[in-house]
Amino acid sequence: MTLASRKALARGAGYGPLSRTADQNGEEILALPPRFRYTTFSKTGQALAGGGGSVPRNHDGMACFPGREGLVRLIRNHELRNRAGDMTLGVPHAGTPYDARAMGGTLMVDFDLVEMRPERGQRACL
Repeated sequence: MTLASRKALARGAGYGPLSRTADQNGEEILALPPRFRYTTFSKTGQALAGGGGSVPRNHDGMACFPGREGLVRLIRNHELRNRAGDMTLGVPHAGTPYDARAMGGTLMVDFDLVEMRPERGQRACL
């Protein structure tokens, strides 16, 4: 962080105070600065858009890339910390995962920025 950034933070400059903010469904999940908004498109345990299992727990990182036909491809990481043998809400896999004892991995979600909803979701890498 630069000296100018530290001084700006000390003055209270920035995006402004955080306050509970409703998503498109009226649920207050995040606290955001004024004029910021967000869209909730999946929750732990819900069915993935387009099938392929349930949304795993412990989303701990995400990246986005240009997708086909104007979609955005989101790759969401899940590092699961369940007790040994507890596969509850892990990333489902078929075939040969990198580590059959682990439940972490990534999901791929194709997101429509016009409709603000996922087109489909599937496991991507285990």
